Parts: sequence; structure tokens; C-alpha cells
Amino acid sequence: MLWCWQALRSSRLAHPLRLLGRFVWLSFRDGLSLYTLAKLWAHVTPTEIALVDDNQTMSWYELLESVDALVGAFHSLGLRPSERVGVMCRNHNGFVLTLLASMRLGVDVVLINTRFDPQQLDEALARQKVGTLILDPQFDALAQKTKFRGRCFYSTRSPDGRMIGIDLPGLIASKRFMRLERRPAGALIVLTSGTTSIAKGVRRRLTLVQLAGVVHSLTVRLKLHCHERTLITVPLFHGYGIAAVALAMGLGSPMGLTCHTDGRRMRGRAIEFGARTIVTVPTLLRRILDASSIGTLDSLQRIISGSAPLPSKVVHDMVEQLGPVLYNLYGSTEAGLISIASPADLSEASTTVGFPVRGTGITIRGNAEETLPWGQSGEVVVSSRLVFEGYTHDSVPISFTMGFGTGDRGVIDEAGRLCLLGRIDEILIIGGENIHPQQVEHRLLMLPQVIDAAVAGVDDDSGILQMAAWLVLLPGSQIEQSDFAAVLPAYMRPSRWQLVDQLPRNAIGKLERYHLPKSIGRGGDVKVHCR
Repeated sequence: MLWCWQALRSSRLAHPLRLLGRFVWLSFRDGLSLYTLAKLWAHVTPTEIALVDDNQTMSWYELLESVDALVGAFHSLGLRPSERVGVMCRNHNGFVLTLLASMRLGVDVVLINTRFDPQQLDEALARQKVGTLILDPQFDALAQKTKFRGRCFYSTRSPDGRMIGIDLPGLIASKRFMRLERRPAGALIVLTSGTTSIAKGVRRRLTLVQLAGVVHSLTVRLKLHCHERTLITVPLFHGYGIAAVALAMGLGSPMGLTCHTDGRRMRGRAIEFGARTIVTVPTLLRRILDASSIGTLDSLQRIISGSAPLPSKVVHDMVEQLGPVLYNLYGSTEAGLISIASPADLSEASTTVGFPVRGTGITIRGNAEETLPWGQSGEVVVSSRLVFEGYTHDSVPISFTMGFGTGDRGVIDEAGRLCLLGRIDEILIIGGENIHPQQVEHRLLMLPQVIDAAVAGVDDDSGILQMAAWLVLLPGSQIEQSDFAAVLPAYMRPSRWQLVDQLPRNAIGKLERYHLPKSIGRGGDVKVHCR
């Protein structure tokens, strides 16, 4: 197919046909997985950098050797394709080694949120039938509070260097290499956030046919090239993080991983690593921009943001400081990557998530299930090969013959770009007007003293719904009701507001409205309206 060849050429692969032939041969011998990509680059560029975390640098050869040692060790300890391995690790090399070794063994991998509390962790391990848990030592006390009684391996030694059990460095050092027959790669199970209900598992075992359109769109529209250094700041347990790893491995790009979320340290890592691409989320991007005193990002070619709404103010500040290098991605755990907004798109419509990726269709659906024309808002519905077939606990696969409803409210503008207005279940009806909290938040962030903002509906003393705002201000700043008039029409202005030190956000920066403080402005506790 012509567009597949276009993607190969645009990535600036040296001898693309020869490389593709070797990849096909390795896939036939070992199975198709991320492990196969690691093996490909270990053959082609063995001494080039593959992984750099906060403590260690590995070449492609060292990466493959470590993974092969883990494969042998895991197999000797009884891991078989019928079992599921849970991975509860932060962003470091051990996470990637575990992922690749499990895929080579044909074991399903369950990616576990490192922010789970004991109850959420217990429910996830039981619901996903995890038999072996690989975790960072810092999460050991958390795991001890669950009913899990399977095997536990530790990703590293304890912070003081003590050995607290079987750990990956020890297993790798044992060098239990073995010849393994070809077997299908294990599936990836990505969990939903689990903040409003029990975390559900989305099982992914993607084929080349499913991935081809996405890979084409990413390489061509993001202008990605082979062997460019990529810093990944988003959690690897999230689908967005794993997608970033897969894309970097597909291009043979050195990956920088970091556990740090402080803006100064992230910016320092990007400068030290010489990152040409940074994969991040809006909250972390804001921190990176605010740490400009650390130094300039001279090598940077692109910043890829996703997984949470991108405020217009961040887009504006980004262009002023670093130029037109920002891309905004839209996707979901269930639907995969949906659309991409380029710097040109963002310059014309700062809140857009751009055009759909190749092979994906987007329609806007009304309350009566009708398809709405461009310019009218409704639920965003996606048709794509990447849409999942149901959660892991579903006994019968789900069929999305009419497309997958994302639960997001959006509108397609006159240019064909998708713009998101917020979640359907978060819309507020105040004084007969439909108000989208996300739109109000974006406008509040245009005020120079506002660092972060959240909006939700609350009941007043008589039970009437009002709009309230929770605001994080620059140190020493103040805000008055009259300030809202500069950025908001009268019907969109909050009638109550509260200053807070920080807003409740999850690991990828999404706002958790149901965790907003219950006390706001004058009076006692209020009921926050969010479903």
C-alpha cells in the first residue's frame, strides 16, 4: 500500500525494505511483539542507546540480553502463557524489561495504576486474575494489605540496597538463557482509572492491520524520524505511555524515562538527554514551561500532549516560549488513538484535537441517536479497528455496529477538525443555559493570576444549582468577582469560588471533580454535582 511506503520513507529509515524484511523474518521466528522490535534493533544497532532512566543507560544489545535472561528466569520459575502478570512499577527500565519478557513468554500483562489504594489494588488483582505481581519495593507495604497470595518479584533492590525478595537484577544476573519456540505474544490489559467504580480491564492484542493506519498518521503528521531521542514523562501503566514506548521502539529511538514530575527536574532531564521529542500531559507540560530558568530546549523538535484537556493558555505560552512544536492527541483506553492536532491546527483553533487518524471515522451523535451536521454539538462517536471488543470481565464480546460512544461532547468545526467541550455527564444547566465546565475552566486560565481551575455545580441553601469554581493562584495574587468579567460572559461566571493549594488530579493529569473540596466560599459543606 502506497501510504505504508510513505510512512517508511518519512521516518527516514536507512534501507527500509531490508529492515522490513528482517523484521518479518524475526516475527516469523519469535512472534510479533515489542520484543521482536527490540531484537531487530539489537541486530541492526547493537551499541546505540535504547533506554535511559533516572539511574541507568542500556544499549539495544544490553536490553535484549537482559530481556532474554528474564525470559529464562521467568520460565524456570513457572510462568506460563495461561498466567497473568501484574506490573506495578513507575517509569524505569525494569518496567520495559518486564513487559518485553512477558510478551516473549506469551503471558498477559496487566498494567496497574501506581496510585491505587489497597482496596483498589486488591480488586484489580482479583478481578484480572493476576498470578504474579512485579512491583517496585516502595509498593510492597501496599501489596501486603491486600489478599493477594501469588508470587511477588521486585523490580529493583530496596532504596538502601537490601534484597527483600526475588528481584529483577538478581534474575537477570542468573543468566538462565533458554531457546523458546515461537508463540503468540501475550495481551496487554490496560485498566480504566477506577476512580468512580471498580477499575475495568481493556484487553489489547493488536495486529499489524490494526496498527498500520495509526503508525502512518503518527510518523507522517508528527514528522517523526528514526533514532530521535524521546523523553517519556507520562506513566507507563497508562495506554498513552505504552503507546509512546511502542512508537519509540518501532523507530529505534532512544527512550528517556523519568519518575520525576517536578518541572525543573523534567526540563533538566530533557536538556541532559538531548530530547528531540517529549511525550507528556498538559499538567506536566505547564510545569516544564514554568521551569524555563533551568535552560533552553535547543534540541527539541516536538512536544506531544494527550490524555487530558489542553488549555488555550498552555498552547499560547508554549508557542511563545518554544515555537510551533506542540501536537495535541485525543484518544481513550477503549478506542485507542482517535485524532491528532498539529501546530497549524492549534494556531487556528487552540482547543481542537484535530483530524482523525487514518482508518478512524468520527461522527457527532444527538440525543435521539441521530448523526448531527458539522457545527452542532453532541456525543463523539468513533468507528475504528482499534475500538476494543469489551472489558476483560465481559462474558460476551461487545459489538459496536453503530460506533463507540466516547462519552465526550464535541463539535466538528467548518474545517473538519474535532473540538471537545467536555464530558456529557458534566454539563450544567443553570438559568436555562447549557454550560460546559471545561470551557469555563479554559477561560478562567486566561486570567494572569490563575494557575489552575476547576468548575462544578453546587446547590445553594434553597437547593438551586449554582456554578462554583476552585482556583489555584500565583503566590501573593488575589481575585475578585469583577475579574471574571474579563474572560467570561455573565451567564458563565461562577457565583461562588474557593482558593485551594492544588486540585485533585489523577496520574495523567485528568481532573477528578468528585474529589473537589466540599466546602466552598461562604457557608458550610456543599453537594458537588458530578457523575
